Amino acid sequence: FLLIGDIARMTTGWKQIDWKSVGLFSLTSLPLAALGAFGFALLSKDIVTRLIGTALILLVIVKLVSKKDLPKSRETILVGGAVTGGLSGLCGSGGPIGATVFLSLDLVPVAYIASEAATATAMHILKTIIYSKLTNMNYRALLIGLAMGTCMVAGTYVAKNFIKKMEKGKFQKYVAVLLCIVGIYMVACGE
Repeated sequence: FLLIGDIARMTTGWKQIDWKSVGLFSLTSLPLAALGAFGFALLSKDIVTRLIGTALILLVIVKLVSKKDLPKSRETILVGGAVTGGLSGLCGSGGPIGATVFLSLDLVPVAYIASEAATATAMHILKTIIYSKLTNMNYRALLIGLAMGTCMVAGTYVAKNFIKKMEKGKFQKYVAVLLCIVGIYMVACGE
């Protein structure tokens, strides 16, 4: 269902995508997303749930502690792609890391959004293929995912006006607290 939103963001800025950076990022993100997807499909639900919860908590901590911007370099893109891909395959999303990597490139807003979405789209398509081959993902599950994706797009538009009125700092703290609560629950309960 994340795929629908990523495709929408990618196509909106298609002409401004930084294809060189997308290619470099994908060079490491796609193989590690595939490897992570295999791990997701083969590990027990309990272990994967706890890993996702731990990843959520760690991403919030990294975001709060990190005051330094990433260097704008080929190495940043390649390492960032690898970490994002691995987390994306194993935990469903490595979005905050990928977003941080693309922020380091100093792209104009539309190019930033569309370029990051292009890499996320490629990873989601790859993971969907792997998940469908290794898990019980069937036509019904795909339809449920499409329905959830549609709801996410609708929810984005409904929440947009509410979110626009929030202060940036307050919004970031609110999201960080929610992510930590969900992460702690996932680590503690495992289901």
